[in-house]
Amino acid sequence: MKTYEKYDRKAHALLDWYRQLPGRSIWKGLDKQLEQLLPKTFGYHALWLGLMPDDKPMRYSPIKHHCHLSQSLEDADALSLLEALPVQSESIDLVVIVHALELSPDPHQLLREVDRVLVPEGEILIVHFNPLSWYGLWRSLLSWRGNMPWCMPFYTSYRLRDWLSLLSYDVLSSQGWEYTPPVKRPGLRQRLNWYEQFSGRYMPVLNGLSLIRAKKRVARLTPIRPSWKSGRSFVTNGKLAEPTSREKGLVRTQSE
Repeated sequence: MKTYEKYDRKAHALLDWYRQLPGRSIWKGLDKQLEQLLPKTFGYHALWLGLMPDDKPMRYSPIKHHCHLSQSLEDADALSLLEALPVQSESIDLVVIVHALELSPDPHQLLREVDRVLVPEGEILIVHFNPLSWYGLWRSLLSWRGNMPWCMPFYTSYRLRDWLSLLSYDVLSSQGWEYTPPVKRPGLRQRLNWYEQFSGRYMPVLNGLSLIRAKKRVARLTPIRPSWKSGRSFVTNGKLAEPTSREKGLVRTQSE
């Protein structure tokens, strides 16, 4: 129980951080990414797991019925443990995960639950911090303070790809943004605009945030052809049987 209380405190602290600089800049970049990706998704039902700091981003999706689930955030549509989703199996077409894996005490179980509720050919969008960036450097220097988001675990895209591969998902794309160091002074961030454009063009792997798009692979059954066994051969020892004739009740071969 203490683990989930700790999760609740971290979720609220991360939401507060997102409402300040540079969190607002991150969310603005994420909104642009979702504006491009969500119109490509189709279906009837969608789930949003984790943070939703700003305006409803699902407005870009053609999926009309969507629900924001969180464990503790009051602005969510429903409260639930994300590691035990109160959703019917294979009933969701799209799941958007925003930092829920980093906040979860059991990210593997959370992914298994997402896999359970997702329909075949359904899609996952995962938003996460990239440790191979300025954000990862800040985390290595400031994690001892216990402040968000630096006290959370950061997962590389390669690690998340590996997790998704184990669950039989195909990664369709991985996009990044926010190359500027996470400084809070507006003037300094404005002077670093050139660095944002330069890094995005020449050092794209150093993005502070990543968005992975993956599709649930469908297992196709391939019929196995039976291995037919040939019956007894009409040819014995490679030779045909010689013709016979009946004479006085006896059976004789022509060679006799």
